[in-house]
Amino acid sequence: MIKRIMVFFLSLILLILINITNAWAHGVHNIYGFGSRAIAMGGTHTALANDSSATYYNAAALTECEQGVLELGLMRSFSNLNLSLSGDWDALSTMTGLDIDELEAKYEDVDELTMISMSMAVPMWKSPSDKPLASMGFALSTPLEYAVRFYFIDPKEPMFLEYTNIANKINIMFASGLDVAGVLDHLADIEIPGVSLGIGVNAFFNGDGLMEAPPMQMSLEMPFDYGLIAGILIKPFQTLIEDEILESIKLGVSYSQDIKMNMDFTMDLMGMTSGFSSYDLWNIEQWRFGLGINPLEHLTVGIDATRFTWSDYKPPYMEMGEGPFKDLMGVDFEFEEFKNIWVYRVGMEYGLLNDSLKVRGGYYNRPSPVPDQTQVTDISSNVAPGETISEVNYLKNLHDYVFLGSNIVDCDTHGISLGVGYSFTDTISADIHFQYRILKERKMVKEVDEEHQEWEDEINNHFDYDEDEDFNATLTGGGGTWNTGMTLSLSF
Repeated sequence: MIKRIMVFFLSLILLILINITNAWAHGVHNIYGFGSRAIAMGGTHTALANDSSATYYNAAALTECEQGVLELGLMRSFSNLNLSLSGDWDALSTMTGLDIDELEAKYEDVDELTMISMSMAVPMWKSPSDKPLASMGFALSTPLEYAVRFYFIDPKEPMFLEYTNIANKINIMFASGLDVAGVLDHLADIEIPGVSLGIGVNAFFNGDGLMEAPPMQMSLEMPFDYGLIAGILIKPFQTLIEDEILESIKLGVSYSQDIKMNMDFTMDLMGMTSGFSSYDLWNIEQWRFGLGINPLEHLTVGIDATRFTWSDYKPPYMEMGEGPFKDLMGVDFEFEEFKNIWVYRVGMEYGLLNDSLKVRGGYYNRPSPVPDQTQVTDISSNVAPGETISEVNYLKNLHDYVFLGSNIVDCDTHGISLGVGYSFTDTISADIHFQYRILKERKMVKEVDEEHQEWEDEINNHFDYDEDEDFNATLTGGGGTWNTGMTLSLSF
């Protein structure tokens, strides 16, 4: 056992040293999943995890790993996101300098994402019958290059929520699981239905850097932060009923705490220094509920429901501190609260060739947490006595934000996945997956309400528009993403 512990911690330390300067894409696990087997089954692993991916899906399921396992993963993701701006966006582009053709083209050429992962699960304590009673696990993943570029999220510029930003940070999940039923049976000869508990931490490590683009110099600091992960796995009919189907039923519940961070920047432009910060929610608080069952020989079916608490999300826009640039960002942007959502998943796995070959498939539905972006930004507090809105726009460079308010683009998503796994020996296996995510086309229309009618009248006068013509800007988003990958597993 001491040897296993040494291998585990030496591997963990080595991984940190190798990857500490690499990048971690915002919300990658929440978008695509973790591990080829789980992704191929639609992410239905809250109750079905039996490998090192349990560190992410349900720490209690680490006790399902009968042997130590080291897994190496590679994933390649591609995007085809469509963005269309119509209606009065043409007039707004004249006011704001926003190049609509350039903006739409940006999402037709999103950078590809190549990720590598390494994870491990190690039984630390076994019963005389060689059943794991306590296990530990960790998971780490990092892009080989910047995933999608880094953008400051500007309210005047529409942005896809999930695919736009990347940060230079490393994330490690570390967890342990305890088979409570097994421990009671081993130590006190008490038999109860299967119950395992798990707990761990999801940590983001410090990052800082200096970017120079003469005459501007910018420093960035991102603090350390972490969140709790916990889970429970129940086999309700184990030891109670002698029925293979009922005994195969597993119920899983897991929790992942949100991780909220503020990235602090200091900008120096020709001797003028200003500070500003940007809010990022690196991990959405989520509750996962899962059911796993073997209704037929060689067939495994999983059903999951995940609740994401998006209502805690704050506007991701920059906030300016004291300094000469503060007036350039002096608007309080209208931001409607995000909605909490449920993501429903179903997956299956069928074994062939004495279960050495596994065929998998899965589906999930994710409604968008983003409300329709119809709001406009109220700048009336920035209008001084005797000034008109147009004068404020051009004299104080606030015209970028007059009507646009928040422009976060997001769509309802359907995910379809397929995969296969093959065991070459008792200790070596490989899994591959393919996943396609369909972003259902969504159209959002910005209109000026009665409260801001005077703005519309003034803009109509400024551009010699018909006074009776209503402001109407339409934003349409959609498209799809697909990814494929492989996981190699070595048992020991």
